[in-house]
Amino acid sequence: MKGKKDTGNEKDVASRPSNIRDAFEGEFLCTICEKEGNQSEATNFCMECNANLCPQCVGQHRKFPTMRAHKVLGKSARKHLERDVEEEENLLECQNHPGKMVDMYCSEHDEVWCGGCMAVYHKTCSNVIFITEAAKTILKSKAYKDNKANVTKMIKEYAQLKQRVEKNMDNIAKQSDTVSGTIRDLRTRVNALLDDLEVVAVGRLKEIYSRNLVQIGEDKLRCEAVIKALSQVDRELNKPLSPTNTEPDIFVYLHRAKEKLRMATNYHGMLNTGTLGQRVRFVIEPKIEEWLHEMRDRQLGHFIYKYRLNEVTVKLDDDVQTCVINGASVVTDERLLMTDWANKRLKLLDKFFSVVDTIDLETGPNDVCHVSTNEAMVSLPDEKSLQLVKIDPKLALGKKYDVGVECRGMEYWAGELYVICGGLEHEAQGHLRVYNTTGKLIRAIEHDHIRDSIFSIPMRMAISNDGSRIFVTDGEKGIITLKKSGEVLPPLQDPAIKWPWGICADNNDQLFVCGSSSNNVVQLRENRKLGVALQAEDGLKDPMAICFFSYGSRLIVTQDKSDFIKVFTPL
Repeated sequence: MKGKKDTGNEKDVASRPSNIRDAFEGEFLCTICEKEGNQSEATNFCMECNANLCPQCVGQHRKFPTMRAHKVLGKSARKHLERDVEEEENLLECQNHPGKMVDMYCSEHDEVWCGGCMAVYHKTCSNVIFITEAAKTILKSKAYKDNKANVTKMIKEYAQLKQRVEKNMDNIAKQSDTVSGTIRDLRTRVNALLDDLEVVAVGRLKEIYSRNLVQIGEDKLRCEAVIKALSQVDRELNKPLSPTNTEPDIFVYLHRAKEKLRMATNYHGMLNTGTLGQRVRFVIEPKIEEWLHEMRDRQLGHFIYKYRLNEVTVKLDDDVQTCVINGASVVTDERLLMTDWANKRLKLLDKFFSVVDTIDLETGPNDVCHVSTNEAMVSLPDEKSLQLVKIDPKLALGKKYDVGVECRGMEYWAGELYVICGGLEHEAQGHLRVYNTTGKLIRAIEHDHIRDSIFSIPMRMAISNDGSRIFVTDGEKGIITLKKSGEVLPPLQDPAIKWPWGICADNNDQLFVCGSSSNNVVQLRENRKLGVALQAEDGLKDPMAICFFSYGSRLIVTQDKSDFIKVFTPL
C-alpha cells in the first residue's frame, strides 16, 4: 500500500488559524457563547431569546428574575439559527489582524498575508516578497483571467443552485403529503391497537419535515452569502486601473477570488449532492396484517433517511501507509475507537471525529469493541490473540489473551465477549466463541440443532439492544440471526447485499449492513430488508466498518484503503 506523499510544505502552514467557518457543521452551538467567541454545545432552546443555550446559560436564565419566565425547551427544540449575511469584507485587509493591510506574498504556498502573519506562519519559507513586487504583471497573467472567469461562472452556478434549493421547499411538502397519505391509508386497515403508533409515526414525519424546512432555508442563505461574496470579488476584478485601484490591489483581489472560489466549490458540491432530491421516504411494516397481535411493540413503518455526507480524515502525520480502518466501536462517553490495520494502530476519536490519541500494536488489528467505560478489546488475528486496551483517558495496553485461532469481529454484552473466529482459507471452520471478563472460554457456537455448520465466512456482528439476538455477517451466507434461546433463523440473502461486512444496530434495533462489494449500506429489520440507506452515489466505495453514533443519529462508515471516514447525518 502506498503511504501519504510528503509535500514538504505543511509544517508551518498546518497550524495557521482559519477564520472561515465550516457552514456544514452538524452540532448545535450555544448562541450566547458563540457571540462571545466561545463554542459550547447547546442542550436547550429559549423561545423568548430565540437562542440555543448550553447548560451554563440555562443556569443564567434561572438565576435572574427577568428571565425565569422564559420558556426553555429541551434538546429536540434546538435550531440551526439563520445567521445574518455578513457585510462585505475589506478584501485588502489581513484576515487575522483587522485594520492591517495585506502586503506580503508567499509564492511557495501561493498566499497573501500581512508582514506579521508571514513572520509567524511562513518563517521557514524562502520565497516571500512584497505584493508590490509580485503584482507587477498581474493583469497579463493567465491566473487573473482564469479566476475572473471562474468567479463569474460560479455566480451563475450558485444562482441556478439557489433556484433548485428553493424548489425543494415545494418538493419536501409534496413528499411529506405522499407519506402522510400512505400512513393514513394504512391506518384505515387496522384496529384501535394502532392509534398510538399512528401518532408516533406522524409525529416523526412532522419532525423530519420541520427539520428539512430549516435545513433548506439555511442552504438558501448559504447560496445567497456565496453569491454576495463572489459578486464583491467580481466587481473589484472588473474595475479599471486607477489611483484608487492599483495593480497591488488587483493582485490581492485575485487571491481573495481564489479563496472565495475554493470555499464556493466546496459548498457547491456538498449542497448539490446532499441537499437535493428525495428527502422523505416511508416503508410500511412488512406483513402488518399478519402481525397485528404483536404490533404493541412495533412501528407502522420505518423511515429511510436521506443523509448528508461529511468526510473526516483519520490520517496522522506519522502514518506510513494509507489507512485501512476495518473496525470501529463507539465508547459510552461519545468517543470512537478505530482499528487501522495498515498502520498497526488503534485510534481514539472524539465526538467531533478528530483523532485525539493513538497506540501502536505489534500486528494489524482487525476489530475493536468497548467492554467498559474505560476499557476496550482489540482482535489480533495474526497473533491469534485479544489485546485489552485501557482508555483512562489516554490509550494504554493492558493484558493480552491467547485465543489459539484467528479472531476478528467482536461484540460485548452483559459480561460476555463474543468473538468471531476462523472461516477464511487455511483457517478453522468459522465459529463464534464466548469469553468472560477474565478471558476464560465459556462456550463456542458452531453448529445448529442438526449439527450443520452455522457459519461459512463470518466477518462482523452486532447484538440487539436487549441482548436477545446476535446478528452476524457472513461473506457467503448473508446475515445470520441467532436468538438467545439457541434458535438460528434462516440466513438473509439479498442480491442488493454483496459480501456483507460491517454491521450495526441503532437505538430501535434497525440494522445497517455494509455491502463491501455492492458499495452500499442496506437497512434491515426482523430479518427483512427495508431498503438501501446509502449507495455508491452517496460516496461509498468498498465500505468496511459501520457504527451508529447516537450523538446526532449518525452513521459512521469506513472504507478500504482510505484516509477518510464517512460521517452520514440524517436530514
